Amino acid sequence: IPTCQGQVPSVILAFIEKGEGTAGNVLLQEFSRPPYGFPPDVVRACLAALVRAHKVKLKTEDGNTISSVADPGAREVFLQVTRLKRCEIFPNKDASITPRDLTAMRRFFEENLRVDVEPTADALADAVFKHFAPLRERLRMLEERFAHLPGAPSVEEPLLKLARALESCRSSRNIDETVKAVKRELPVLQEGTQLLDRLSTELTDEGLYAVRQAAEVRDVHFKQLAAEGSATGVSEQGKQLEAQLDLRRPWIEMASIAPVVEAIRTRYRVRRQQLLGQQ
Repeated sequence: IPTCQGQVPSVILAFIEKGEGTAGNVLLQEFSRPPYGFPPDVVRACLAALVRAHKVKLKTEDGNTISSVADPGAREVFLQVTRLKRCEIFPNKDASITPRDLTAMRRFFEENLRVDVEPTADALADAVFKHFAPLRERLRMLEERFAHLPGAPSVEEPLLKLARALESCRSSRNIDETVKAVKRELPVLQEGTQLLDRLSTELTDEGLYAVRQAAEVRDVHFKQLAAEGSATGVSEQGKQLEAQLDLRRPWIEMASIAPVVEAIRTRYRVRRQQLLGQQ
């Protein structure tokens, strides 16, 4: 972690702060002549360290802001003197992200994604770009399972918010904007990720199949028995089945109504055989 306490970065930072900013060509000219006489490479290296320490930020000629050495275009700016000369340099006075915020974001990655991340803006943004895409894919798989449930219900509200938060956090490749988005969406990310973990464990392929089978028994077997007036013996089972399928998460304890489903199926087979015999 750069401290920038040495003589050269200190005087460069003091010069930038004194004028509330400067241009890249002015900075290089100022420190290449007496009384300093610093080589341009030294000035560029110290400026990169000041950016990495979040003490200064750059604005490129095309209007992009560079507040981290990992920002898009930062490498080209520091390696090409001509591009650095055309940049504007300002003190970085943005204090919207505190060490406490960084620690809270690090805890989110540790507790919810099982990832150990350094509590720095660069490391946290890198973790967003690396781990949020697989997390979105997990959410998409769960959404597909919901789409195959009877009636195709939409996923629960925290998961809808999670989808929007994941897209919001990945909408920019700028480090500061990414970290600020994570801070803003952190409560949504925590609640949504925890719910995603729980539902992914509960709504298995077997659970989905059981719900679909139960819905078929309700919509086909029991409905035909009721329409034909032969559901008297299984009317109570029909109510139990309807109540289970009306739950917000009907796959939970679906095994408990397996006897109910089988009783309606059996009654359906018996009545069907009776009708065939009559024919």
